[in-house]
Amino acid sequence: LREVLGPRHSDTLATMSNLAFTLRALGKHAEAETMFREALAAEREVLGPCHPDTLTRMGDLASTLRELGKHAEAEAMLQEALAAQREVLGPRHPDTLTLMTYLARTLGELGKLAEAEAMFREVLAARREVLGPRHLDTLRTMYNLASTLWELGKHAEAEAMQREVLAARREVLGARHPRTLTTMGNLASTLHAQDKHAEADAMERE
Repeated sequence: LREVLGPRHSDTLATMSNLAFTLRALGKHAEAETMFREALAAEREVLGPCHPDTLTRMGDLASTLRELGKHAEAEAMLQEALAAQREVLGPRHPDTLTLMTYLARTLGELGKLAEAEAMFREVLAARREVLGPRHLDTLRTMYNLASTLWELGKHAEAEAMQREVLAARREVLGARHPRTLTTMGNLASTLHAQDKHAEADAMERE
């Protein structure tokens, strides 16, 4: 494609991105980073810095940087992309909410838990409004927020949210789905943290 269409053709850039995703899936994060950077530089040049494809690529690169432990650089890139995404697509667009989720996770990994909590709450409010309370993306956001609350020591609030997620996942996914069981495990840990050992033990046995 580079030879036939040129390095800046849309098909060439799409193939580069697909290859970068494949490299990341194979655990070749450094190679994926290099390819995402090349694709991003080309898209900025061809499409402009605020084009949705450019902003999506920034999110892809930031996710790869997180995998490589480059959290500060990932945060800076996500902040830049999010500011543009909110302006271009709006604060309730799915791509905007996805970037916010990436940023919230990155903030948590950097120990900025209060900021992560605030962002997860914003995403949750939007997803409840746009997608509904039982949508899988809404439940995933609740799960992430509950985990952040747990890390902040807000165990009672985390417990309440985990119970809500568990009830919904049992209903939507079934009692034996891996995400349902993971939620049960996290809820058991939260119960232990509050000295509710008997209930926690029962949940772990289940």
